[in-house]
Order: sequence, then structure tokens, then C-alpha cells
Amino acid sequence: LEFRRVLFRSDYGMDQMFALVKQANFPYVSANFTKVEGNTPVLEAYKIFEANGKKIAFVGLSTPESITKSTPTYFMNEDNTAYVYGFCQDATGEGVYAAAQAAIDAAKAEGADYVIIVGHMGIDEQSSPWMSTEVIANTTGLTAFIDGHSHTVINQMVEDKDGNLVFHGQTGTKLANIGVLKIDEEGNIELELMSADEKVADDPETDEYIAGIEAEFNELLNSVVAHTDHDLTVNDPTTGARAVRSAETNLGDLCADAYRSMFDADIAFVNGGGVRANIPTGDITFQQII
Repeated sequence: LEFRRVLFRSDYGMDQMFALVKQANFPYVSANFTKVEGNTPVLEAYKIFEANGKKIAFVGLSTPESITKSTPTYFMNEDNTAYVYGFCQDATGEGVYAAAQAAIDAAKAEGADYVIIVGHMGIDEQSSPWMSTEVIANTTGLTAFIDGHSHTVINQMVEDKDGNLVFHGQTGTKLANIGVLKIDEEGNIELELMSADEKVADDPETDEYIAGIEAEFNELLNSVVAHTDHDLTVNDPTTGARAVRSAETNLGDLCADAYRSMFDADIAFVNGGGVRANIPTGDITFQQII
């Protein structure tokens, strides 16, 4: 049984997201993605698959941070005066917990032997009260929670509301690991994180295909487009800690100044999340700009 956890994305607007949902050859599920009016669900809350005579339910759960970490107006009406879509968000987290519990209960009532949340919630403190660990602690009936969002490597057991242990895993980021949740014929469960570097062999045909694409674009990517006499950074120059999302950095300033200059504006803004990598002193290539 194979599934893919797809991050809820609306970076190109809701029309494009719904078009992708229709095109997909796999189901999109989310228990807490709703239309605000009537609190009606937009997608199915869960999907049940059968394997070896067992029913396995996958419940979708989307972080309410999607609204602010994407573009808030994408979730609003045409006048940008009211929200059309939401994620059962509230200050306590109870809306998300209730949506998750309702989906778990419905899947169980439909005969699911195992219920797995496939979510994008994470464990960053800034994500509270919607962290995956908080969802587990405030629900019951879960078998496992396959997580994302915080880009952390997790393989642990977390107690649910009734004190039962729930598998909780996340593979990190950039294919650092491949997560495998195994359920054997006796019902024993194991969660394994396999290092992609160590356990996945190179495929010659794929390598050749990638090399061809790289060769096609290397001349452009390696072309020098600028020069800097100073390190351009997203970090705090004193502590070295990443600062671009919360403080001024010279690379953030440069990006905003570039926007201001290109559009002959008086003031320009650049979002911190769009400035991702340092550029060292010296020539700057097109690839570094990307």
C-alpha cells in the first residue's frame, strides 16, 4: 500500500489548487479544510484502503498556518473583505482536534482497523495549538500520525487522550529519509526512517536523464550576473543565527532595493521566506540568484 503526503498548497490561488485536485490520480483528503459559511468540508476527511483483508483509513489534516504561510487573500472573497475558506482554527486548537476526532470516529464506524493521520502540522512551538503532538494528545483512536511542516526527523511514540501510544513520524526535509510504516499480518506495527543516501541505489537511467537536463542549463546557471564585495546573508551578523524572517539582513535589504529600483517605486517590501540562501563575497552566478 503506497500513499503520498501532499502539502496543502494554494500559492497560485484556489482555482489552480482545485484544478490540481481534479487532475490528481490519488485522493486529496483533509478533515479540517472547510468553507467558513456553514463550516462545510471542502474535501473528503479520510479515505479507506484495503490490504490483506484489513481496512486502513488515512485521515487528512492541514495546518491552519496555511492561511498566513501562503497568501491570506487566496482564502478570501473577491473583495478581500471576508474569509471563504478556513481550517477549523481557533485560539485553543479545539476546532482542529474536534475535526480530527470526528474523522477518526467516522472511519472507525466504517470498519477501519487502523486509522492514520497524514498531516502537515509539525512540532514547531510557533505552530501551537495545532502541533501534531497536540492533536495526538487531544484525540483517541489513532494508530499513527505521519507528519510534516516542521522539517524535523521524528520517530517516536506519543500518548493520546486515553493514554494509548500512537506512532509519530516525520522524515525531515529534502529527502533526508524515506519513511516506512509497516503493519504485518499479526497487526504488529513498526515505523522506520531509512536514510535515502544509504539505502536507495542510484538508477543509471534516471542519472542520465538528470545529467542531460543539467548540461542543457549549466551554461546559463553558471553565468556571472553580478559581483559583491561583501558576504550577503540571511543570518544575524553577530550570532550567525537565521534572522531573515524576523530581522533586517543585508541580503533582504538588497532584494527589496532591487524591487524598488526595477519598478521605480518609493518603497518596496520582500517577504523573508522568499530570501533563502547566503551569497558569499565574489562573483554572483544566475544559479545563486535562484
